Amino acid sequence: MLCITYMVNHACCVERLSGPFGTLQSNGYPIPYPDNVNRTWVITARAGYRVHLQFTYFDLEDSYEIVGGSCVYDYVQIDNGRRYCGLTGQNSEAPNREIVSTGPEMRVQFVSDYSNDPPRPIGFSAHYRTEDQDECIEDQRAKALGNVADWDEAVYCNHECHNVPGSYYCSCRVGYHLHANRHTCVEDCPAVTYTALTGVLTSKEYPQHYPKLSDCTQVIQAGPGKTVEIRFDPLFEIEDHVEYQCVYDWVQLTANNGHRVRLCGNSAPYNGTWIDFNTRRLEVTFHSDLAIEFKGYKLYYRVSVARCRANHVMLLNGRIVSNKTSGFVFNDRINFVCNTGYRLVGGDDHLLCGAEGGWLNRIPRCQIKTCPLPHQLFNISDTKQNGMNATDVSVIYGTVVRIECIKWYIAMSGALQWRCGNSETWEPSSRLIQANNNGNLPLCRPACGIKNYFVLENLISGHITGGRASRIGEWPWMAFVDLDLRGPEQSTSYCGGSLVGDRHIVTAAHCMGQIQTGDLRVYLGVTNRTNTTNPNKQEFRVIRETSHPAYVLTNLQPHIQSFDNDIAVLQLDRPAIINDYVRPICIPRSPRHKELPQRGAARPNMNDTERYMRRGVITGWGEDASGNRPAVLQKTRVPFVDHSTCVRQFREQSGRLGINGLSITSTMICAGFFQRNRDACFGDSGGPLIFRDLITNQWYLNGVVSFGTSDQCNQTNVLGVYTNVGNFTDFLDTHTRL
Repeated sequence: MLCITYMVNHACCVERLSGPFGTLQSNGYPIPYPDNVNRTWVITARAGYRVHLQFTYFDLEDSYEIVGGSCVYDYVQIDNGRRYCGLTGQNSEAPNREIVSTGPEMRVQFVSDYSNDPPRPIGFSAHYRTEDQDECIEDQRAKALGNVADWDEAVYCNHECHNVPGSYYCSCRVGYHLHANRHTCVEDCPAVTYTALTGVLTSKEYPQHYPKLSDCTQVIQAGPGKTVEIRFDPLFEIEDHVEYQCVYDWVQLTANNGHRVRLCGNSAPYNGTWIDFNTRRLEVTFHSDLAIEFKGYKLYYRVSVARCRANHVMLLNGRIVSNKTSGFVFNDRINFVCNTGYRLVGGDDHLLCGAEGGWLNRIPRCQIKTCPLPHQLFNISDTKQNGMNATDVSVIYGTVVRIECIKWYIAMSGALQWRCGNSETWEPSSRLIQANNNGNLPLCRPACGIKNYFVLENLISGHITGGRASRIGEWPWMAFVDLDLRGPEQSTSYCGGSLVGDRHIVTAAHCMGQIQTGDLRVYLGVTNRTNTTNPNKQEFRVIRETSHPAYVLTNLQPHIQSFDNDIAVLQLDRPAIINDYVRPICIPRSPRHKELPQRGAARPNMNDTERYMRRGVITGWGEDASGNRPAVLQKTRVPFVDHSTCVRQFREQSGRLGINGLSITSTMICAGFFQRNRDACFGDSGGPLIFRDLITNQWYLNGVVSFGTSDQCNQTNVLGVYTNVGNFTDFLDTHTRL
């Protein structure tokens, strides 16, 4: 056996050991140790090393006192910390495992008191060794704790740790460099400018945790007359502060005009929708601190034409005079005119949309000449209060303003009663009909399907062909579609149509043919089309005509004419004025309303009145029984005919007439009498087949006049074929949305 002896320094009763390994024993071991011992060993290792101490035998007097606790008589104490006594394997206070120093030095003190009862304890024998500390193991422990809130300003090798004798060093992956603290890997931030029309920016490593100590800026640069729009991905996680929000980590957006916004948190900013920053240059800066990382952000951008936002140029207590209400672009101009009782002050009388997407000139204000009024309540379209004079309103606390929609309009959302509240703002004081994004101001829209009942309705005995004249304003949704620009008084080429909403007409696609929108005129409020002094008539140009694409495609085939999908939408050049004589018809959207024709089919237990009330109504200026075009709008009621009966009837008629390419399809419905001459005729095309909801008393557009099962009018055993509007609600919703 090789024995190595080390020099021991006994100065001041302290023995200093500096070798890589050695032995410590109690006095006289293995003979029982003497009384009154106070002996200390100090074991010193190299820098970066730790001292490992293992007791091979340990037997000291076991003791416990209420005041002093365990090991108060004889004990071994390590680094002025825990005391050990008792017998290994029997007492919990004895050292039962290896003890490792926290630094390169360990202090071991052995103390015995003045006496021991027999049998006297033997003492202890221990071995020590010094080993290189693997700092990288500690580093991995720190890294495991590095993303919790209480590990503030953690410093460790967050990429790679390399252990070397007595020390360690850190290194970084590609795309990172070592911070001045020699531990943290910081992302490289090359200057990047994005000039493509679309692109994606992310925090580094997204959607993995972003790096520490980031301060990187990327730039999105658009060309002249362009603007940058952005949208954040729903997966958005950036550390925030419960009180002060974005003080730790953030993504900052800086526009060309210096406007900036900092964003953080756990949900996509702006609800993940597209936001126009109205700037050609947008700086995207990401910052992170040393502690706590999350998944980061993903940002989509696109470049579009620079435009000025309409809501930036609103004028309280006044109006904007312009040929546009939205979609302003470079060089567009709007003029400001104050309401009666107000004057322009503090600005210019117009604004100009500039090349950078901002409004040039100063925005003026309308200064009231007497006392203020609640502006937002008196500039609501289609209400009786719109434009009310300020002198009619008191604005003291508690004043209540009640808002009413104008006649033939109903409130769809918002509150109709507002009160001047304690906060000196106007607050809703009635229930919300339905919340909206306009501050819950009431939104009034035309009521649909409300017929004028000037007198009690009698049973309609005639048919459009040789039928009964309508009363003035009886069918307020009826439209006269002029195809030859001669006006309703002289036109010989026209169709019918139905007003839906306040700006669209539903008619038949076959009425359009090759006609251009510039050659179309639409008239509303017409009953007697020859009346040249009709004060209720409203004339419109058509700015867009949309026939159903399936109808257009089918009829492009040579020698084929099909009435399948025979429906079209006309967009008027302006909204119709809703009044006693002009109102929209309802579109059947619910299953119940789509089935009004079938519900109206005659049943054995129906009486005559009920059978009559459930029939549909057709109206139009088509040819009468004499082959003449009537001046006054004709009307009649017709019963629904089931599909199989209509198909059989049409097959018999088309076979006799040799009609090619026509058939009754599932997109059509039929109505009429077999033994009476009640049906639409030439000139009625595009007009409405309507049915009444007997519960709400509203009328619904269930059919559009398309064609008949005969080539003659005023015939018995002939049915009318109508486009089933209930099959085309998606098409109508798409093309009647402004």
